[in-house]
Amino acid sequence: MKKCISLLSFLMIVLISNNLYSQTMVPTGLREIDRPLIDNVSDNEFSKDILKALDPGKSFTSPDKLMKLLGNNKDFVGNILEAVNGSGTEEDKMAKVDALKSQRKDFIEQLLGEGKAADYYKLVKDQIEPLTKKFKLAKLFL
Repeated sequence: MKKCISLLSFLMIVLISNNLYSQTMVPTGLREIDRPLIDNVSDNEFSKDILKALDPGKSFTSPDKLMKLLGNNKDFVGNILEAVNGSGTEEDKMAKVDALKSQRKDFIEQLLGEGKAADYYKLVKDQIEPLTKKFKLAKLFL
């Protein structure tokens, strides 16, 4: 009887320790979680996702203003990517990005008016924030 209890106790200890060990193991894919994701993403996928986030939708404004806004969005994303991928120091690149953001702000406020522009900025911020986890460069569009 003592041998049976000892054997069962030993088996229980082995099973419990095995379960604890398997719960503490981390899959190898998760060890590199802090690695930048932008390296694995093409500019095309990034541009597509950002343009979708910058699109306010058909009911936001009149069709002619919407077409102007969508055209400006496409130019803006292309210019930002060109500035970031271009040559020069990081300070030069950020100066170009800041100048582009300023031009864009003026364009949107002139096109939509200040009240509607504020609504647009809020909408864009809500749509771009989730992308900042996937794309580090998405922060430049906030």
